Amino acid sequence: MNLGRKGAIGGIVCLVGLSAAACSGGSASEVTVATAARGTIATDAGGQGTVAAGVDVPIALTVTDQVEGVNVLVGQHVSKGQTLLTVNPQPLLGRTAQLQAHLQHEESDLTHLQADVAAGRTAAALLPAMHDQEQTLQSQVILYSQLVGMAKGQKGTITSPIDGQVLAVNVRAGQITKSASTLVEIVDYHRITVTAELPVSAQPEVDPGDPARLTFAAVPGVAVTGTVSGVSPGAVNSGTGFEVTVDAPNAAGLQVHPGYQAYVQVSYRSQGGAVVRLMAVLNIDLAPTIFVVQGDTVWLRRVQVGAQDGSDVQIVSGVQPGEHYVLVGDENLASGDHVHVTGNAGALGGTSG
Repeated sequence: MNLGRKGAIGGIVCLVGLSAAACSGGSASEVTVATAARGTIATDAGGQGTVAAGVDVPIALTVTDQVEGVNVLVGQHVSKGQTLLTVNPQPLLGRTAQLQAHLQHEESDLTHLQADVAAGRTAAALLPAMHDQEQTLQSQVILYSQLVGMAKGQKGTITSPIDGQVLAVNVRAGQITKSASTLVEIVDYHRITVTAELPVSAQPEVDPGDPARLTFAAVPGVAVTGTVSGVSPGAVNSGTGFEVTVDAPNAAGLQVHPGYQAYVQVSYRSQGGAVVRLMAVLNIDLAPTIFVVQGDTVWLRRVQVGAQDGSDVQIVSGVQPGEHYVLVGDENLASGDHVHVTGNAGALGGTSG
C-alpha cells in the first residue's frame, strides 16, 4: 500500500515538477552543439564548355560571288599576307561606300579598345583577352581594306590577315558563294577561350578577372589556368545557370585544339548569411533543414543553403550568426524535443571576415 502511494506521488512529481526529459520513462537526447558563424566560404563553381581560339578570323564576302581559286587546306599553317582565295572582283565594283562604312565601323571599335587599354581602363588580368580582341579587330580591318580595294578595281586576291592555322575551308574553286557566308576560317590558338554555364547561385560572386582552371577530356592530365573575361548579366537554362567566358594560354605544344570540350572551374569566396558545418544540414539536396537549439529544446528549421566546400555550408536564410545548432546527435530528434547538451564546439566553419 505504501509502495503504491510512493509510486503515484513520484509520477505526479515527475510530470509536474520536472521536464518530461528527466522522467525515467524518456530521458533527454544528448547532443553536441555548435554556433553559426559569420564568415566566408572559399569554393568553386564548375561547368562544361567548348574551346575556341583566342583569335578567330572568318573570311567572308559581302556579296554573292564566284571563287576562282582556293589556295589553302584545312590544318595548314599560313603566314600573314599569304594568299587564301582568289575571287571575281566584278560583283564588288561600285560598292565602295558600303564597304568603306564597314571598314570605318571596325576601325572605330579598334580605336576605342586601344584607347581603353592605353588609358589603363582595362584590368591587368584582362589585358591578354583584350590583346586577342585587338588582333581580331585588326584582322577585320585588313580584310575590309582588301574588299574596298577590289571595289576600286584591284585584283580579287584575299590574303591572310594573321599568322595562324586554317580551321575550316567551306568553298571550292569555281563555286558560287552566298553573301556573308564564311569561306575560310583562320585561327591563332596560342590563347584559347571557353564559354561555359555555371550554377546561378554563384553568379553574384563571380566577376571578370577571377581565376579559373580548365581541364580537357581529349588531353587527360592537362590543365591550364586562365581568367574570367566575361560574365553574362542574365540567367540561362530556365534560370538555373549563367554564362562565363574564360581566357587562358594554351598548354605547351598547343595541345588544346578549338572544338575540344573543356571543364571550367571558377574559384570564388562567398560572404553573407551564416556558416555552419555541412554535416548538420539534413536533406540538403531536396529540402534542407537544421535543428536549432533554444535552451533545452530543439526546433527543426527550413533553411536556404548557398555556397559550400568540403566541410562547411553557407546558410542564406533560416539561421542567423550566433545561433546554436545541433552538430552531433540529431539522428532521432523531432522538432520540440528536449535535449541535454553534452558538448559545445563553438563557432566552426568558414574564414572569418
